[in-house]
Amino acid sequence: LDLLAGLRDAGLRADTDLADRSLKAQFRAAGKRRAAFVAIVGDEWDEGQVTVRDMAAAADHRISIEEVAPWVSAR
Repeated sequence: LDLLAGLRDAGLRADTDLADRSLKAQFRAAGKRRAAFVAIVGDEWDEGQVTVRDMAAAADHRISIEEVAPWVSAR
């Protein structure tokens, strides 16, 4: 939720999925909402990073938590 708050504070529209669904189902839901990017919070969180998926290019990028908002804003 800290990442979500940071993205919103940066002026980005951000949402989260708290339902107990598979990652594939969450990606489908993001696609239906026409999300440009999806942040995947996993084990890398402990290292200060998240994976951000560019939905249009279907490309994953591992980015430091502090750089997610500027990275997304630049695209």
